[in-house]
Amino acid sequence: GDPDLSALATTDPDLLATAREHTAKALTELGIKATSAVAPPSGYLDRAAVNLLEPGAVNLVSDRMLRGTTPVIADLDGHQMIVTSSGAAAGGPGPNDPIDAISVRQRLVAEAALLRGSGKPLIAVLPDGWHPPQSAASFVTPWNKAAWISSSTLDEAVAGHKPTSITADKLRYPRREMKAEISTDRIDTANDLIGAGEMLQRILTHNDEVASDIVNEALTSTSYSARKGDADPAADALSQVSSELSSVTVAVPPKVILSSMKGGEFQVTLSNELDEPVTVRLDAITDESLRVATSEPVQLDANSKASFNLAASMRDTGTHTALIVVTDTKGNPLGAHASVPIRPSQVSGVIWWFVGTGCALLFAAIAVRLTRRIMKAKKARTSGGDE
Repeated sequence: GDPDLSALATTDPDLLATAREHTAKALTELGIKATSAVAPPSGYLDRAAVNLLEPGAVNLVSDRMLRGTTPVIADLDGHQMIVTSSGAAAGGPGPNDPIDAISVRQRLVAEAALLRGSGKPLIAVLPDGWHPPQSAASFVTPWNKAAWISSSTLDEAVAGHKPTSITADKLRYPRREMKAEISTDRIDTANDLIGAGEMLQRILTHNDEVASDIVNEALTSTSYSARKGDADPAADALSQVSSELSSVTVAVPPKVILSSMKGGEFQVTLSNELDEPVTVRLDAITDESLRVATSEPVQLDANSKASFNLAASMRDTGTHTALIVVTDTKGNPLGAHASVPIRPSQVSGVIWWFVGTGCALLFAAIAVRLTRRIMKAKKARTSGGDE
């Protein structure tokens, strides 16, 4: 629920949509009826993020984001934003903690006084983690005695205020905000983690929740709060998930000799080192002269092994290498693989050479004998005629 809007809107809007879907799902499961809202902690959105603001959502931006006089509701090409007070959100001037209860209350009253008579409401988004010392009602009780100030809901505050159209050149997005955005590399890593999580769930026979948990981990690494840290939690999580995927391994013979080029089989062994049962397949990467049939999905119990045969055939003689790859049920490689050299048996060729040579010798012998018989018969007839 805390995605870096400007970074994702520019680099990966689909991941932003995923964040919204997961937030909505979590709230629904908790029985909380919620309205989509956008409220960047800094108060700034870049143009790409503004273009993704949803109609009917509560979109809150800082008055520092707009140049010149700020309206209550700004409208840029149909994307509406409620403008909040950066001064009120900053708290008191010190020397006390600027956002302690008294400092914040005094600043709110002061900012409200400046707007007295303007007809504009004071809307403030206070810093994350800030809480009044008692209840919200008790926090605002001291100013209830003043006739010129009162508390209200956001809907009540903006009621009757029509959106004011603005142009893009009125938007401000400081360079420091651009530098603070989650990097493209981190977003790419988050996507890789989500893909790895989906793959892990596909191979785990009885687990249908791990992918969702991993998506949450990936989204955390692309949040506003992640801007402050140098470490990338998604990279660490991706390394762990990749290690788990590679825990399903395959072993092959040192070499395979087929009985003939038309086909034969060889044995492979799958090993599952995970503590959960898995369902995987085997695929083979070969050249055009070698064909190795892929396997049907194979189920392995936790920490178990299984052996079975793969069929292979060849188009020509010689040794060819097959790369046997462990995949999920959709054919996506998990990481583990093994290579095996395969060639047809030389015995069959030698046998056919002997058979061919024997036949040639046989026909040659027959031809010689026939020739001798014919010659002998002619000689006998010639001798009889001379007598």
